[in-house]
Amino acid sequence: MEKDKDCTALFDPDYYTLSVTKTGAGNGIITSAPAGINCQPYCIKTYPRGGQAKNVTLKANPDASSSFLGWGDACQARGTKQTCTIKMNADKNVTAHFGQPDISVSPDSYEFGNVAVKQSSMPAMFIIHNNGTGNLKITKIRVIGTDAKMFRIKSRGKIIVPGGEYQFTATFKPTSAGNKSAIVQISSNDPDAPAMEVPLTGTGNIL
Repeated sequence: MEKDKDCTALFDPDYYTLSVTKTGAGNGIITSAPAGINCQPYCIKTYPRGGQAKNVTLKANPDASSSFLGWGDACQARGTKQTCTIKMNADKNVTAHFGQPDISVSPDSYEFGNVAVKQSSMPAMFIIHNNGTGNLKITKIRVIGTDAKMFRIKSRGKIIVPGGEYQFTATFKPTSAGNKSAIVQISSNDPDAPAMEVPLTGTGNIL
């Protein structure tokens, strides 16, 4: 100590940090076992160093309107599996990606024109598009309205992947003369359009 001197002491932290982030347009949470992680959209948890490294299992839980698209960072190898177990032997980051569907239908209405009473029209084709990033779950397609019994659809429940589409047909069979109308109602898990409606019209003619 022949002159003034500075000294810095560096200490390693006595814990490892797990950072978890939810990304994407969809909704959901990430939970863990042992408990401690419950993220939407970001959370952090520390685990003691020393001894045997703790295994932590993360689970992605999308809500009813969303889909889990996959893991990133430390869990990337798990792909789209909803669980990921990691060993906390270092600081680690995990991302979980969630998507949401976006429905559209073409055409968005249809006019069958003049059809003879008790005769059936030619089938009209409709296409349901999924323009979103999550799976679109079509739970029901039905015809409603005053003249619903004169319009028939041929369809079934369907899961449409992002960028995919599904086709169904409708026909008009008037039981009396005059202007008729109904609505095709498409129920899905799109939170912005859970019951999309497509108007149908036609005219019954007596030959």
